[in-house]
Amino acid sequence: MKQISEGVFYIPGQDELIPDSHVYVIGKPTSGDLTLVDAGLMGKGAYKIESIQKLGLSLSDIKRVIMTHTHLDHIGCLKEILNEMPHAKLWVHTKEAEPLEQGDERVVYGMDMFKSMCQAQYNIKKDAFKFEIDRKLEGGETLEMGDMTWEVIHIPGHSQGSIALYNRAGK
Repeated sequence: MKQISEGVFYIPGQDELIPDSHVYVIGKPTSGDLTLVDAGLMGKGAYKIESIQKLGLSLSDIKRVIMTHTHLDHIGCLKEILNEMPHAKLWVHTKEAEPLEQGDERVVYGMDMFKSMCQAQYNIKKDAFKFEIDRKLEGGETLEMGDMTWEVIHIPGHSQGSIALYNRAGK
């Protein structure tokens, strides 16, 4: 994991199929109020946890996981990560939060052909993507996290619930 800018750390993807499935930690490390952005593909949870710890960050300082959207390459590893950080809250845009709470995997796979291929490739079990969402984002929120201010911008297109997090001070 390396630092991109103040309060933004990058964990590079480690999957051969989709190598750019990256994960980020945002917030100033001394704040004790860090956020994990996305989870990446399944099977890489231990690598992500180790990357966080190697930087000297405490898992207990990660207070939430925010999903930029819920396609497989962003959410696949979420259960693995939440098992290691059960205290962390899950924040997702409302357009994808409600289907996840109901176990509707269309927000993860998009189409049945992709679902079958991924289930075979990664040995994904039924109900692997059913989650309790702690906060449903809309876009337009201003979030104070990690001694930094982040704006939630709803950017539908790639998925209905895609969001971006913007730190105006860091540009």
